[in-house]
Amino acid sequence: MTLVSHSQAGEIANHFAQDYPKMPSGAVLIDANLPQFFTDQEIPRLVAAPQPEVAVDLLTSIGALLRRVRQAPVEGGLTMPERAALSQLERTGPTTSSALARLEQITAQAMGATLGGLQSRGLVERSADPKDGRRILLALTDAGRQALADKRGARSEQIARVLADHFTPREREQLAAAAPLLDRLAQRI
Repeated sequence: MTLVSHSQAGEIANHFAQDYPKMPSGAVLIDANLPQFFTDQEIPRLVAAPQPEVAVDLLTSIGALLRRVRQAPVEGGLTMPERAALSQLERTGPTTSSALARLEQITAQAMGATLGGLQSRGLVERSADPKDGRRILLALTDAGRQALADKRGARSEQIARVLADHFTPREREQLAAAAPLLDRLAQRI
């Protein structure tokens, strides 16, 4: 078991170690930058929360957020699959359609249809692979980068408005602190 403790987080680590001394299969990682999560009232609940319940709570919350973000109208003209393909191309650089399909966990046919639409609008371009002329690489165009930036900007503004109007400064700090943890979770799945 890995216990990282700091301030009140140490209380959680100590409590967990005392109550579960023979539980080497788990890990409790405590981020010292999140002390607002570790109030005296929250410590027993956090320590007692079984991992499957935490996983279910996260899946439920993140799923609801994603559904709402996808459903909410926003300017930008990109569908979710188009945005995902452009984002992958931005992160990975030129790659094949089949590689993008694997990264996005969709069929090659679905990715091909998505990329065809993006290419017809000038957002991606195809070229022969310089290492293997039989393969076709797809790359983001400047227009594709701009479309992605516009879409992100519109979504970010929409979420920023909701955060400003409906969340306290402390809640916004908590969400900001959780963002890197959620990103790390997404990369490990």
